[in-house]
Amino acid sequence: MSEHAWGWPSVVKLSVAVAVIVLVAGCAGDKPPPSSGGQGSQGAGTSTLPASQTEVWRPRVPSVPLTDPLELDQGRLLLPTPEGWTLRRARGYELFCYRGNYPRLLLQVEEDPEFHTLTQENLAQFLTALRVQLGQRAWVEPVRGVQVGRFLGASYAWEAQARGSRLVRFFLITVHEGRRYILELRALEATYRSYRPVALAVAAQAKFVPKGEVPEGESN
Repeated sequence: MSEHAWGWPSVVKLSVAVAVIVLVAGCAGDKPPPSSGGQGSQGAGTSTLPASQTEVWRPRVPSVPLTDPLELDQGRLLLPTPEGWTLRRARGYELFCYRGNYPRLLLQVEEDPEFHTLTQENLAQFLTALRVQLGQRAWVEPVRGVQVGRFLGASYAWEAQARGSRLVRFFLITVHEGRRYILELRALEATYRSYRPVALAVAAQAKFVPKGEVPEGESN
């Protein structure tokens, strides 16, 4: 190699080339990670979602006026209702209360053959099974773990239609002693955010009665 092979013009060209490579690499590193593309990345509630599917959402217990608790599920569950909401009997529901046409707060109870009682240890397994069971929905909030007050379980929400109205159905689910408790808020899409704290406040005050204290003759 001659003594002029690395003269000034060649050094300048090499420096420019290195600078371009560094700049391109730096820009690539600044790009945000690609979106998962799931429906859960859009709509209400995305700013409060956990960072991963195994992380548990722990909202503060909302300050909402509630009534004295009702005895539900043959005395197994004590649950308050929102103050000022109307109670009525509805077939298939342990609880049905509403304010005007919407919002509505409902409680269904069914047997759970797979889980006895939800704990921190089996919650992730329950969430996995629940996601498989529910399949694809018009998610507003995807299935996630939640702990608020005494309540430990799962929450999720999806869009719905009823008589021309756009609704959001928000669910809070737990399992205790082999029974699945499904608390559901149905609200107009425009007011869903205002009423979600009501459902959370009610769930936070849920109290399961120890088996030996369930009224006699109502344990089955």
